Amino acid sequence: MTVSDMVQDHQGRCAPHLARLWMLAGGPSGAPLRPCGVQQIVEATGAILAEVRAAGNSLPLSVGRGGPGTALVPRGAPGSVPRPRRAPGSVPLLTARLNRLENAARQMIDSAQKGDAVMLREQIARFDALTAAIWTVHLSECGRHANVTARR
Repeated sequence: MTVSDMVQDHQGRCAPHLARLWMLAGGPSGAPLRPCGVQQIVEATGAILAEVRAAGNSLPLSVGRGGPGTALVPRGAPGSVPRPRRAPGSVPLLTARLNRLENAARQMIDSAQKGDAVMLREQIARFDALTAAIWTVHLSECGRHANVTARR
């Protein structure tokens, strides 16, 4: 299985969770979410973030640090701060995208807990868009790595 296949596999596992978020927010306008709905939103959001992080950890960083096969250090682990790279790459972009996605997740969960269905739908749309954007960056990193490896 290639790195690109692994990233696409993680992306595919996110789709049911995103659909679940939309389903939970699709109730009648103004109707408060049930407590179990809020918990389900928290769980689906956590599952999506876990898949995004796992996909990022499977990406090789071929330029500037570590060489082919080196993975991102898990968030919160010693040495998890991205190190500078000699060539422009997407590690800073991945970090920024992940931070944005985590912030959107917090805002979405806050909206769900407040029972604001309109804001929840807006936050899910934002979270969905940011999730799509981070998958684009992940897959472009796979392509960039393949090009670097092919030139060696």
